[in-house]
Amino acid sequence: MVMQMLFKENKISDLTGNIKELLYESRFFSKCYLYKNSLSNQHTQNKNQVINAQKITHIKSLDKLFKKIREFTHIHEPNKVIKDIEVKPYKKYDDNAPKISIFIFNNNTSHLKQLFNSIIKHTDYPNYELILINNGIESTLMESLKSISRNIPLKIYNQKNQNFSNIYSQIMKYVFGDYVLFLNSSVNVVDGWLNHLLDTATSHDDVGAVGSRIVYSKEVSNNQLYIKNDGTSFKEINTQIVPYDINDKKPYVPSKTSTKPVPALSHMLLVEKSKFNEVGGFSLEYDNGFEIEDLCLKLYEKGYVNYCNTDSILFYSVDESEKSPIQDLLDKREEKNRTFFVKKWNTFLKKELFIDKINKNNIFTDKPLKIAFVVSEKGKHANIADYFIGMGLARSLNNMGYETEFLSEKIDDIYNINEDIDVLISFLNRYDIDKIKTKNSLLIKIAWVINWFEWWVNKSYFESYDIVLVSNTEGIKYIEKNTGYKPILFPKATDTSMYNSKVESVKKYECDYCFAGNYWDDRERDLVNSLVPEDIPYDFNLYGNWWDKTKLKSFYKKRISYMNMPKVYASTKIVLDDATDFTDTSSSINTRVFDALAVGVLVISNGKEGIREFFGDKLPIYDSKESLEELLDFYISNPDRRKAKVEQLQSMVLKHHTYDIRANKLVEILLDYVKSTKILIKIPVTEEYDKRIWGDYHFAIHLQHEFNKKGYYCKLQKKINWDSVSDGLYDVVILLRGLYEYVPKIIHYNIMWNISHPDLVSVGEYDSYNQVYVASKYWTNALKNVLKTDVEELLQCTDTTLFHRQYTPEYDTQLLFVGNSRNVYRKVLHDLLPTEYDLNVYGDGWNGIVDDKYIIAEHIPNKQLYKAYSSTKVVLNDHWKDMREKGFISNRIFDAVACGTVVLSDNIYGIRDIFPENAVVLYDGEKDINNKIEEALKIGPINPSLVKEHTFKKRVDKIIDDYEKKCGK
Repeated sequence: MVMQMLFKENKISDLTGNIKELLYESRFFSKCYLYKNSLSNQHTQNKNQVINAQKITHIKSLDKLFKKIREFTHIHEPNKVIKDIEVKPYKKYDDNAPKISIFIFNNNTSHLKQLFNSIIKHTDYPNYELILINNGIESTLMESLKSISRNIPLKIYNQKNQNFSNIYSQIMKYVFGDYVLFLNSSVNVVDGWLNHLLDTATSHDDVGAVGSRIVYSKEVSNNQLYIKNDGTSFKEINTQIVPYDINDKKPYVPSKTSTKPVPALSHMLLVEKSKFNEVGGFSLEYDNGFEIEDLCLKLYEKGYVNYCNTDSILFYSVDESEKSPIQDLLDKREEKNRTFFVKKWNTFLKKELFIDKINKNNIFTDKPLKIAFVVSEKGKHANIADYFIGMGLARSLNNMGYETEFLSEKIDDIYNINEDIDVLISFLNRYDIDKIKTKNSLLIKIAWVINWFEWWVNKSYFESYDIVLVSNTEGIKYIEKNTGYKPILFPKATDTSMYNSKVESVKKYECDYCFAGNYWDDRERDLVNSLVPEDIPYDFNLYGNWWDKTKLKSFYKKRISYMNMPKVYASTKIVLDDATDFTDTSSSINTRVFDALAVGVLVISNGKEGIREFFGDKLPIYDSKESLEELLDFYISNPDRRKAKVEQLQSMVLKHHTYDIRANKLVEILLDYVKSTKILIKIPVTEEYDKRIWGDYHFAIHLQHEFNKKGYYCKLQKKINWDSVSDGLYDVVILLRGLYEYVPKIIHYNIMWNISHPDLVSVGEYDSYNQVYVASKYWTNALKNVLKTDVEELLQCTDTTLFHRQYTPEYDTQLLFVGNSRNVYRKVLHDLLPTEYDLNVYGDGWNGIVDDKYIIAEHIPNKQLYKAYSSTKVVLNDHWKDMREKGFISNRIFDAVACGTVVLSDNIYGIRDIFPENAVVLYDGEKDINNKIEEALKIGPINPSLVKEHTFKKRVDKIIDDYEKKCGK
């Protein structure tokens, strides 16, 4: 209306005297500009006609007007590429619209000029204020802006040499907007930008922050614009989870959907002021970097959803200036900000990245979870069962929307793992997990132990798996007994998309009973000895490889492809199962049992223990030629009884043993693993030594076992892998500090437990950890006076579930010493030898140091050690020099006392605070060692309860309690 009146009364000249009023009414300014353009376009289109002279005068007058406005404000027209953006229709708001306080932090004066021009020209919203933070604006522009502020909704705050977060924390209390919007000065806005943002912000109560699509203003080639970001997400780079721009450098095309959930935003965001305050606003620890991403994550953590509205568009001006003279300082600031961000958010983000993939939320990534299986063979010519087992599980996972891949040791480079693989499941105990090379430090490594449990456990790399799945309870018991893992029961199953009651019989496969499986030269099958088909009046078919070498060769029908196995089963009455092939133990169960029953065919098996675990006494079992013949005759000649039995067993299979069920179980396991706190114990075991003879290895095993019992996922890591990226998954690192130093990573909560060799540890090394425990009261008190980090006493300990009294004659002796030499003549033996006492020495490296008559073996299994301690009269003990001087009490003393056996030890500070004289006898040197031995020999068994407060359970309780108080679980 104002514009029309001015033109009607020919008062164009009056406009130049009222520039402030024009600027105050930004919508009017915009309309003037659009009217000027429309007149110009009309002039061009009618160039062959006589143009109204008055309109031309108006155009010229408007040109003069806008020239003066630009001179007054020092503001230039925005980049010409704005005309190439498709402006989506937007909602008009009236004067009752929520008030929006727009913060502009000036960090580039030349960009600021463009930003003000674009806001005034393209903001069609009635209730907003501009708040400019003056962080070094040039004086001429500053004076102009002060003048403008009297007539437009502009406030200016002079804040120099303060960071982003501090400034806003001071100013926010003076801001009265319902919403606050933070805008980078390096952007320009497009029509409807603010309206679109508010549309999204008010769409749901759970909306957190809202951001715009940001497009490069200068990166134009072949008339093509490119996106800078559609919000911010996060990815892993060398174990650190860091932000990146979504769709950066992708060609700009209008988005099909206007809003998309995103983890975070950058360059700008709109957020309700109450929600901003609810999460504590910007974190003050940052110095002009990561504040916006941090705020978005705090909103997300509170349960709010952040969005990018791609209908709201900003142009980003690329700074093409030369490198700043203070670039080194800026780089250091960036590194400091990144370090703080990683320390604060890394654990949270790596969990959310996985959860997003597993739950298919498509917020952090649109890539599905990808699972790879390491198998012996793959493809249509595969003969070995691991591939077929994997295929069944993979098919169900694919149906759930996940991706799968197979890696065959015969075809693929199974150690170079693509970074897009999230989970690796190995069927092969010979697969050395430590040889894996991948850029993905978050790779979850799973062992699926189907058989040969001892072979798996004895591999030097077994502890490198993150999760251990086991096919039956016997395997669970074995692995729990011999490692620190808490394995998860995960049996084999059947693929009902292949094996089901709809499969039809095929004439060429028809018979009364059959067996399908390979014959292996190096393993005798029970079936060969139990089955004499000639003695049974029923038709028998035999399928597989290499049966032509056996007495059953006349029934051999050659190998059947895996895809035809359902037809084979559907064409017979009974399927025989032989559980002694590569199952290796009667406690395992073959997939053919599940497959045949799923088709609707009865199975007779010899796998007594495995069958009973899954079917109780319902499935027929044979254990001899006679029992097999009797069962075959009964069920073939009684079809009704056979049918009833099959229906009963088939129902059990479909309810409990399908790969659809296993796939869902695997997803549950992965979710639980990802959400749980994961602990990595770094042990100083080097490659040149067998882990089983290394005391720290067994110490760590006991710790691992206790953490796993508490619901934490815990594994061990040998020294060779300490500095690799294979620890990226883990939240807490516990270093058992003895001989070797480890440099902590900022992605972890780092704990040092200094259990030995304190002279090797510097103050700086101690202070590089979040928490330090010291196995000495004396040394803990000394360190408290010099360390900045938290330091507490945490003595060594024992596992009373293992170390208990059990006399065993083979270990009966007067004196016992268990320990490795490390090419040193240990003090207690040096002080004692030679001796007339009955002495047994176990340990590595004693040949050539002590007389061979004392050496019993280089190694005593840790699982047998309690028997040796229980069966000797006195356990000998000594300490390395620095441990003795600083009060580090050996765990050998705790173990021996737990077995009720007296210990003879060199003197050490603090021992009498724990053990009385009749439990640990102290000697001062070789002059009195024999007298002290005589004293110890007279004591006899002692009270094992002396160690009740010094167990691994107690130590783990302490570590967990301290961690949860500091960090939460």
